[in-house]
Amino acid sequence: MTPHSAPAPDASPIRRLDRMTLTDMQALDPGRTLIMCAMSPLEVHGPHLPIGQDLFEADALAERALEMAAEQLPDWSFVMTPPVPVSIDAIPHTGSVNMTVSVVRDVAFSMLRPFAHRGFARLCFSAFHGSPRHICALEHAAMKLNRLHPDTAAASIFSVATKRMVEGDVFYDAVTRHGAPPLKSSQMEKDTHAGFVETSLALHLWPQLVRHGWQDLPAATKVPEDEEGRSFLMGDNQQTFMGKISAMKQRIGGIKASVGHFRQHTYSGYPAVSSAEHGKQIFDHLTEMCRDIIIEFVEKGRDMDVHSPLWKLRHVAQNRPFNWFLDNVLKVNYEKE
Repeated sequence: MTPHSAPAPDASPIRRLDRMTLTDMQALDPGRTLIMCAMSPLEVHGPHLPIGQDLFEADALAERALEMAAEQLPDWSFVMTPPVPVSIDAIPHTGSVNMTVSVVRDVAFSMLRPFAHRGFARLCFSAFHGSPRHICALEHAAMKLNRLHPDTAAASIFSVATKRMVEGDVFYDAVTRHGAPPLKSSQMEKDTHAGFVETSLALHLWPQLVRHGWQDLPAATKVPEDEEGRSFLMGDNQQTFMGKISAMKQRIGGIKASVGHFRQHTYSGYPAVSSAEHGKQIFDHLTEMCRDIIIEFVEKGRDMDVHSPLWKLRHVAQNRPFNWFLDNVLKVNYEKE
């Protein structure tokens, strides 16, 4: 649940599962109901943002996108489960909680399987965490639900959003629509965790949880200003084959740099230039994008392409020996001793 005060039962067209009764559930038409489950980590976000930041973002983004979708789909019902703090690859600092890939995948599957078993037509995951292993785990759970329950369509909405983020500069576009942004596009590519984007979102959505002092935090990026390296969630804008190869090399370099950076730092980006105004611009842009994804998924179901670009790497991201090596030998999710 987001850190807002609990709304009145009828304040939103979106029903909250934990506030519903058996009678409420039985009144739904499973064939025209979408169930949404937000899953993201408890993860340290700098010295200034709440540990629940990703979880709050996944929940708030899903709720607002569903509210907007409901306006265009009045014959459908929308239900959200409580947000689930289960994930992997949270940065290794005190307060972060990491699970294994198999736990993330199995919990995701188990959260929505009861609804698939009872014939609910659309099942979705929401997230706000850029770990390739987390993204693939949610996709894997959705595909397993589809395989076992042919009358249900399941998908990770965040995976579709990830695809669109990779194809274009979503965050940069969100702020340039309203004037000159405080960062260049090349800087935005390095703003990946508790920096300008997430601090601005927090200032807009839950300012009471943002610790004073964020205005004075220096820039800290996992790749130096004069070096290339990008997140999987930043667009490459490359059309040629060699351009795409170059962008992928930059992303691999970004992953390697990320592991080292987050052993020493708790954020990556430029929090000091954040503002609530920019947070609203980013939130509105993201919710509009997710609204369109949800509407398309409701209308197309299994005929929609719901995979992220990372799905091609699922055999690696979900491989048990590979994950054992990452977790127990490289200890990517543990603080440096």
